Amino acid sequence: MKALHAPITNRFLGFALKTLREVPTKLVGTAQALFVYYVVPLLWHLDLLLSGAILVPMGACVLVFLTQPKFVLQQLFDEEDGNSMKILLGATILSQMVTVTEWAYFSKNQPYYWTIASVLGISLIGAGLLLRVWAIVELGPNFDNRVHIRKDHELIVTGPYRYIRHGSYTGVYMLAIGIAVYFSAWFSVVFSVIVLGWAYRYRIVHEEKALLSYFGDAYRDYMKKTYMLIPFLL
Repeated sequence: MKALHAPITNRFLGFALKTLREVPTKLVGTAQALFVYYVVPLLWHLDLLLSGAILVPMGACVLVFLTQPKFVLQQLFDEEDGNSMKILLGATILSQMVTVTEWAYFSKNQPYYWTIASVLGISLIGAGLLLRVWAIVELGPNFDNRVHIRKDHELIVTGPYRYIRHGSYTGVYMLAIGIAVYFSAWFSVVFSVIVLGWAYRYRIVHEEKALLSYFGDAYRDYMKKTYMLIPFLL
């Protein structure tokens, strides 16, 4: 096990600068995600694209895509990934499209007005984003959006990884649920909890097989001391 010893502020600053440099390479993929997640469900209610309410999930989506490694289509067919990328991408698309569809066509919150759910939803979104970025920064070069073991892979047990083994997934899980809460889309809250929860568990099981194969007993010991995805629950 190895910890990254550079001060956390330096690592966050380095990550921010790296993210800014990579923005041009990720713009197309980010725009495609925004179109699928939020524009397609609103094709029959285009006026809502001009609503300030939609800017919150769209902004969160932009930050997620810009702060992770660039996604390329070939990654969906990576044999090492075991189809987990396809399943996770599909579950994410469904989660966001169902949430926006429920808000646009089945919610009484039109035009959007602020409620306690709005505040709770934004709190979950913000906390999820912060947790995900913190997790990515802690992993450093070990972070990848594929199931992939580097030749010099390190087992990081600092930061959020002291308590949960897949902090970046926990962060996005919170964010997606937070978007549904923000829209008071209660069916979508349940839908996202179940569908995304299953997708992340599938990917984690596949990922942990690879980690166990590489780290052996060190990872088994680590598993005994930490939660997989949700503290005190899973």
